Amino acid sequence: AKLIDIAELKGSGKKVVVKTEVSGPGSRLIPAEPIAFPPLDLADINLNISIEKLLGARNLTIQNLQTNIVLAGGRLSLRPLKMHIAGADLNFKGDAEGLGRKNAKISASLKASGIDLGELLKTVSGKDDLKGGRTVVVADLQASGRSPAKLASTLKGHVRVSVGPGQVYNRNLDDLLGDVFAGVINTIDPFHTKENESELKCLVINVPVKDGIVLIDDTVALETNKVGVSLAGLVNLNTEKIDLLARPMAKKGLGIGADLLSDLVRIRGTLSKPQTEIDPAGVAKTTVLRGIDVATFGLTALYRGQRSKLSADQMCAEALRTRNTPPTGKDQNK
Repeated sequence: AKLIDIAELKGSGKKVVVKTEVSGPGSRLIPAEPIAFPPLDLADINLNISIEKLLGARNLTIQNLQTNIVLAGGRLSLRPLKMHIAGADLNFKGDAEGLGRKNAKISASLKASGIDLGELLKTVSGKDDLKGGRTVVVADLQASGRSPAKLASTLKGHVRVSVGPGQVYNRNLDDLLGDVFAGVINTIDPFHTKENESELKCLVINVPVKDGIVLIDDTVALETNKVGVSLAGLVNLNTEKIDLLARPMAKKGLGIGADLLSDLVRIRGTLSKPQTEIDPAGVAKTTVLRGIDVATFGLTALYRGQRSKLSADQMCAEALRTRNTPPTGKDQNK
């Protein structure tokens, strides 16, 4: 096809509004209900799709979409799915087998470089959250199960996201950064909302995942023109509990007193209800990982992320650094 317009295919019927329950204390963010996958072992399919231009909702435009979909013996494969979207070439590969059964196995890899994140967010949400923000995404993940919660609890692999410079509208900061980062920024700089915009220098997420546990070892970082923030700790996708420590640092000569950023910020709670608190004594930096089996990742230190003496301009570079070996005994004592 040369052109497919999704809006034309959907027709002009009335918009259906689906009401969702408001999450309360103890509620899960990741649904535990099984996904109603259809049985895939009833047919074999080999389908090639080629679309020069695909028009989606809110003028989302996808160009040069190419994919080969193969269904054989109950196994579904996309090898690969290629497209041009938001200024970037996206390459996705996926496999799923046993869909419709108790333990479906799913694997996926994604590579995309040069995404205009600001343009993409505006197209999808209709909000001007960000201007600029060229983004690179590399992900390789596997999971098994039938429900989103089970898939999350068995997830393993690695995710790397790197966002470049841009301008963030402070009124939409929570929407763009999420509750965790926005909570840290609000805690360390409660006056940032008096300004209309913040200059985003970089945002990095570079984390391994194993058995549903996300390990963060100074590998999630944010830099603006005023502050740098580095995160370390764990996110347990099975229990949805989080225990993180943020180390904020002020950039020199920009009006934020060093005393405001001398303390660590502890983030605890759950994915649906994260809570931030100042940790002035730094007690958490020796206990944040206690009781969780980080040996899964080949690490033996309880906590080493906050020992680094990075400046506010080095947070993202450190987050992108490859970590090949566990810390030595000498490093653990620092």
